[in-house]
Amino acid sequence: MKKLYFNILDAFRTAERGSAYAAALLGFALHYTRTSGRRFEGLWR
Repeated sequence: MKKLYFNILDAFRTAERGSAYAAALLGFALHYTRTSGRRFEGLWR
């Protein structure tokens, strides 16, 4: 989890455009939904 967090921080530092920020958010969201996908299934349905 720390690796993912620092990767996002790295994206903040190196990125001057919003595209890299969006990519970091998307990657985090995909990772989070994979780890707790069953919870989200219960929430959406």
